[in-house]
Amino acid sequence: MEQQRGLALVTVLWSLLVLAAIAAAMLSTGRVSSNLAAGGLARAKAEALVEAAVNRAVLGLIDPRADHRWRVDGVPRDAVFKEQPVSVAVQDEYGKIDLNLVDREALVRMFVVAGAGEEKAESLADATLDWRESGDLRRLHGAKSDDYRKAGYDYGPRGGPFQTIGELKLVMGMDAMLFRNLEPIVTVYSRRPSLNGQTASRAALLTIAGMDGPHADAFIQARNSAEPGSGGQGPIAGGVIDPSVQLAGWPFTIRVEVPMEAGRLLREVTIRLTGDKDRPFWVLATRLPDR
Repeated sequence: MEQQRGLALVTVLWSLLVLAAIAAAMLSTGRVSSNLAAGGLARAKAEALVEAAVNRAVLGLIDPRADHRWRVDGVPRDAVFKEQPVSVAVQDEYGKIDLNLVDREALVRMFVVAGAGEEKAESLADATLDWRESGDLRRLHGAKSDDYRKAGYDYGPRGGPFQTIGELKLVMGMDAMLFRNLEPIVTVYSRRPSLNGQTASRAALLTIAGMDGPHADAFIQARNSAEPGSGGQGPIAGGVIDPSVQLAGWPFTIRVEVPMEAGRLLREVTIRLTGDKDRPFWVLATRLPDR
């Protein structure tokens, strides 16, 4: 009898331990689920803030009052939506280098500005041109399908225009550091062989022949001192497009940064204005930048 009572007591104790373990596991799972739900809700709110910021930026771009228009030269501005601070910057895509139209000399300068040595810049320029051009004829320092295959790549050059700036990462010789430096200054949406100096970033300006650091700094200082809407400064003054300028077809990238408890949410939304009051813009791309 005493042995049976002892066995029963041990059984009860083990059962209690198992039940306690199950309860602890359920509590832990509940906490994890709760944290995941809270994190998902916070992210959803942040994504909604990004959308709100993009729409607000568009209103700032098309505002008929010059002193209410937003800058388009990448200078960030702070905004608040539902008591949540948000940083928003608008960059004119015409102030960037179009990967599909830039010539070889500008490509070499672009890669040097991004941090490549002269020899590597030459190779990257030729490989970039080989990527966007059809046919098997390879440039002196370039790369075509056979070169990619021999180097162990499981793909070859497109043989056509770049579809996204992210495609530049696939060009033979490109590395992550160079791409991060190039990412803010290249585009596939301007459809122009040259960039707009009135909205270009300092790094983009340095790719212009004869432009060095001091000249770029002086140029930026001069253009920033121009009063928007003052007249006599051309279509863009102080980073603001004059309200008399037709904006239909003009591409911009809107960069939105939302602070979160676990870091930040960063999005870049590239749009093209339409001139249609019912649908003022088209979204061309939404990106999570590498930087």
